Amino acid sequence: MHLYVDTKVPAQFGFRSSVNIYDDYVVAEGTWTRNSLIEDNGKMLFPLHTSKIICRRDKKSCIESKAIISTTGNGPYLMTDVNEYDVTSWTKDAIVYANYGACFTEIYTIDLNSKIVNSTEKFSANVPNPKYCEAPGSGHVDAKYKLDDGYTVYNKLTRDASPYLLRVIYSLFGN
Repeated sequence: MHLYVDTKVPAQFGFRSSVNIYDDYVVAEGTWTRNSLIEDNGKMLFPLHTSKIICRRDKKSCIESKAIISTTGNGPYLMTDVNEYDVTSWTKDAIVYANYGACFTEIYTIDLNSKIVNSTEKFSANVPNPKYCEAPGSGHVDAKYKLDDGYTVYNKLTRDASPYLLRVIYSLFGN
């Protein structure tokens, strides 16, 4: 019975999210989740992923390395991505960095006190051709993201991928 679910959710990434603070750098790890009001109820295109973010005070930059498993098309297949961002602010309480795209701006905040990493994606209305900058769903909608526990994301995805009958059997007899 697990084979069907394994085809939909073939891997688990990152057990928990973390933020580790050192003298001149900070390391954050986890899985991005989205909380937005658009029609897809916060679903992400590639929910099976993990990120590691290393921010260095002396370089005034944060580098995010991401591993992603796609289950679309002939998947599953592994994709990787590395991005470097300029730090706009580094205080004793938070690190802020941003990604400026043609259609959007992403602002990332690492709260050094609560050890929580958040991001806000704002779509721009003032672009030469707004047709190419449509947000997922209908219209221009801002989205909020949080670096969360990978284990929690994996459990939700496997639960959602399980056919109704399989969920009933699990509830009656366990795994």
